[in-house]
Amino acid sequence: MKYLLKTLLFSLVLLSCTAQEETVEDKLYACIKQHYKEHNIDLDASLDSLENYLVSKKILTSKDGAGKIKFFEDVVKNGCFPEVDRIALMDDLSNYYYGIDFVEKCLFGKSKLDSLEYVKSKFYRTTQAVGKDAVMNGTLTPVSVAKAMLSNMTQEDFEKPIYRAHMLIAAFMIDYDYQRELPKQLTKESLNGDKGFTIELLTDDKLLINGKQGEPNDLESELLKYFDTCDESRQVRIMTHPQTEYELFAKVQTSIEMAYKKFHSRVALRDYKKEFSKLNATEQREIKERYPVRIIEIEKK
Repeated sequence: MKYLLKTLLFSLVLLSCTAQEETVEDKLYACIKQHYKEHNIDLDASLDSLENYLVSKKILTSKDGAGKIKFFEDVVKNGCFPEVDRIALMDDLSNYYYGIDFVEKCLFGKSKLDSLEYVKSKFYRTTQAVGKDAVMNGTLTPVSVAKAMLSNMTQEDFEKPIYRAHMLIAAFMIDYDYQRELPKQLTKESLNGDKGFTIELLTDDKLLINGKQGEPNDLESELLKYFDTCDESRQVRIMTHPQTEYELFAKVQTSIEMAYKKFHSRVALRDYKKEFSKLNATEQREIKERYPVRIIEIEKK
């Protein structure tokens, strides 16, 4: 009887922890759905369409959790994300990507979530696993992200609305040609050139933009101004400190990638009179080769 009672109590503890994780997931997904609804996007229908497209292109082997696990296993095996032709739906979802700021406002602002409940959630643990690798290695890579996903997520997890949505939106948010191998050795020219755009990540969510105090929310617009006025030698330099928080690092990475994406879209409209997603593969490649992504990351000791 005593053993039965202990087993029952243990089961209740497990159920309690699971309920907390579900609560975090449900609250966050509700916020994300509402966010896209405000931009006239039906998130559930859009994700269904995106999954169908990715399966038809053999990027995903299936729409279930097993297909997403296989996707990340292939990323680890091949060292990169697979290439796929972008469709307008990808741009619709990525243009309104919610980001870390949104998650914090949703959970701690609108939902009044207890921080302890958040720390216990699988969403938090997975985010921390990705962030740990970024801080240690100075950058996010497809393989490091995939390994973090595989270490923390199961097939059943990816069938939950929040993890399914997060995987599809985040993994396919940025055009695969934006992935790059960062230089290991930096020359004086790359550090001292006057045409670079420098972002220095400080502590307490602060940063310097070309030596001046700035806010993370200002970064994308400042980058677009720089891209519009600079020639093909443009480059972005990210300077981090050992104390730099992962959340700030992730915000900056997202802002840079989105700025490059929007700049390429502007070029497409200017030169081809079409949206970037409506260009054929040759036209898209021409723009990316003419205006390549150049990002240098430097850690200050």
